Amino acid sequence: MNKDSKAGDFYYPEKIFVYEKDGRLRQFSLQHRAVGINIYWEADEIDGEYRFRYLSKSNEDIEEVLSRFKRKILAGIGYKSISRKHPEKHSKNVLERNGDDYTLGMRGNVEIRDDGKGNVNFCIDGEIFSPDEFAKMLGPYVGSSLCFQIQDITEPLLEKNDFLVAIKVTAANIMDDFVQIVEIFTDEDNYLEEDELPGFEEAMWDLVDRLDILYHSEHIQDAIDVGTKIIKQLNEISCDDPDFPSYDIEMIENIILGYS
Repeated sequence: MNKDSKAGDFYYPEKIFVYEKDGRLRQFSLQHRAVGINIYWEADEIDGEYRFRYLSKSNEDIEEVLSRFKRKILAGIGYKSISRKHPEKHSKNVLERNGDDYTLGMRGNVEIRDDGKGNVNFCIDGEIFSPDEFAKMLGPYVGSSLCFQIQDITEPLLEKNDFLVAIKVTAANIMDDFVQIVEIFTDEDNYLEEDELPGFEEAMWDLVDRLDILYHSEHIQDAIDVGTKIIKQLNEISCDDPDFPSYDIEMIENIILGYS
């Protein structure tokens, strides 16, 4: 029987078991740690290189949190970012490993790691690659361009039908969207009913994500200014939930104070 660990006032399994499409079983050790009012989850593959991270709120339902985290693990394992072929004759402009030709897919997920000796390497599909090997897998795309986006390891992974789409993130459109969120979820007295709170929080998560992008894209002062304005307006919203708006304010402060 799977042993359980205790986190606060809830129990969770110490291991997660996931089957690949080919029937291979992968096992992950599961751990957590408190980070302010959040819980940082870690799932590391036992005898393998896959690892996944997830960030949840401390007041969320633990079963729903673990369900979402397991879906992320399934997505990360199920969608392959490398194309592997076993040709009779190997091509010179691809990476050869274990008798297979390895090339990067048109899009996917790459985790940037440190080998413990100060050298950068990459984990893709549960395998480790050196910078030279990574470059070799780009061989078939010579003459093309590569657009990239760095994100926190706790963010959602790119899946089969997902695409990176260019969006414009400015202080002005973040503020405009915040004003619209407030107008949608509050009444004329700037009161937020508790049953409207989940929708408001979901909209705020997306807004905070864009604020984080703005801060880390060399527009630090713009992010600080708009974040400060949003905090001021959040404090002007009335709600019977005693925790509102402390959580939203903490998320924003973590960004504009450089903690994210």
